[in-house]
Amino acid sequence: MTLDWLRRKLWDLESKAKALQPPESSLFWLLVLVIPPVVILSTHVWLRTAYTSGVFDLRGFLNQYDHGIYRYRLLGRETLLFIYRHLAALRPDRHLAMPRGPDGSLLFYASYVLLDSICFSISNLLLLVLLANRKKHLPETSLATYFFLILVQALAMAVLTPYDQLAYMFLLASLLVSTQRIPWVAYLLVALAAILGTLTRETQFLVTSAMFTAALFCAGDRGRRLWKTGTLNLVVFGLVYAILRLEVPGAKDVTGGSTVGGKWAVASFLVLTLLFCISTLLAIRIHAKIGPSIVLLVLSIPYILPILASGILRELRLLVPILLAQTFVYVTLRLNSEEERQEKQLRRASELAS
Repeated sequence: MTLDWLRRKLWDLESKAKALQPPESSLFWLLVLVIPPVVILSTHVWLRTAYTSGVFDLRGFLNQYDHGIYRYRLLGRETLLFIYRHLAALRPDRHLAMPRGPDGSLLFYASYVLLDSICFSISNLLLLVLLANRKKHLPETSLATYFFLILVQALAMAVLTPYDQLAYMFLLASLLVSTQRIPWVAYLLVALAAILGTLTRETQFLVTSAMFTAALFCAGDRGRRLWKTGTLNLVVFGLVYAILRLEVPGAKDVTGGSTVGGKWAVASFLVLTLLFCISTLLAIRIHAKIGPSIVLLVLSIPYILPILASGILRELRLLVPILLAQTFVYVTLRLNSEEERQEKQLRRASELAS
């Protein structure tokens, strides 16, 4: 009797402990709610960028973003100005000295903070949706990948612009909507995201690189859909890119000038290479193949070469889109492998039954 009573008690305790456990999705929603304010408060409020200079007041901002390559990045510029004008209509502005912006204003800096907060929060949600399973559970490898990407993205915020976070958001949105099962919905959303993404920054091209890479290693319907959506993104990107350079007044700039990697180019290149290697090591834990990373780099050459020629390599923000594209590729390949495995099992079961 004593042993039976103890077994029943232990079973009851175990049942109660399981009932008290939070659902698998609790970590997912915790990261959705907690990470964005922590990152934004750490990078935009507690610390203020000492890298970007002279763009935290209206005059300095327009001097920077109305000229050169920056004038093509219309959506981010106009969105930030829209936010600033509405904030200025609500309360008077005041001076806010920045480490490299002595003429900065409180409301103009607040416009950056608000824009980045919204875009980063949406990107954070989209990234979690990409990495989680259908029950909103994050496996250990996906969780490690998530924290690595968020860390790199947070470090990249040392350079404060009106378009980077917006570009990451459209890139992730484009990749995720391409997985829609209803073809016309996927094509419509990809085209819309491609227009908005290209009006934001040239990183929208990487959507095609990611989709084509995944399509090369995917068979069946998924691969065909990726070829089509990747081609659609490329066509829309090309049209919007050409129209911007034909219609916007001024020289037809392709890059912001030749810096050949900028200051500390060799050291920065080594750091970027190391970060990409870490990302690749995490990626091959998701799907054990190195080939997709190589193909992605080759297909991303039109994005990478201008960076090597004219970008400042210590700006980690230039690496973030490639890491996001790589993550999409490997998650897609893992899902494709799981579906193929399930189809084989069903085929075997039907063969045995017959």
